[in-house]
Amino acid sequence: MLKLGRALGYALTGVTAATVIGIVPSPAVAAAAPLPPDVTALSTPAADPNGRFIVNRGQDGAILYSRGNPTANTYDPFVSTGMVVLGDPTGVLTPDGAQVFGRDIFNRPVTALGAAFDTPSGFEVIPGLLISSEIAAVQIPPRGSQPPQTRIFARGLEDGAVTVARPVRPGSVATSTCAASAPATRSPPAPRRSPAGRWPTRSSSGAPTTVSTA
Repeated sequence: MLKLGRALGYALTGVTAATVIGIVPSPAVAAAAPLPPDVTALSTPAADPNGRFIVNRGQDGAILYSRGNPTANTYDPFVSTGMVVLGDPTGVLTPDGAQVFGRDIFNRPVTALGAAFDTPSGFEVIPGLLISSEIAAVQIPPRGSQPPQTRIFARGLEDGAVTVARPVRPGSVATSTCAASAPATRSPPAPRRSPAGRWPTRSSSGAPTTVSTA
């Protein structure tokens, strides 16, 4: 009986290993099934410093998302958002959850806001921008009466200048451009909203411009 039990155990172990390496087909799984650890090969992760999430790019080019568990110091397995991007994605933690950014295959910045730090969904294009680099994103904490604000930075597609954008809400953005040849000595000032409901910005030539938030 002991020998039979050992043989059965070895057989089950062999079947499990074969399933993992793809020899034996595994059962059908749900669309949002966890992905294998090596799915992030050849890409660089971006992690929330508070341990709430990690974003990465999968081997198929899609943005991957992993929700963090800070109290346990662990992360859930990656799941795919289905949004294919060029380069690696990034993200910031906002009061509404994780906001993820990437550069789509048409060189447009895209973003999605996750609910309660869960899987982001509903990616949309940030209008008015074409970029030729990955995106750097920062979350600026509240200052006085001003709520937290998000800034994204990327290299422009046409002139190579560094573009600064503030996604005000889904579907609207305010932008300004920094000259690529001049090193930045300080952060650009935050756009101030005018009574007309428009965000004043400044173009690369220094002339004031406005971007509607309607």
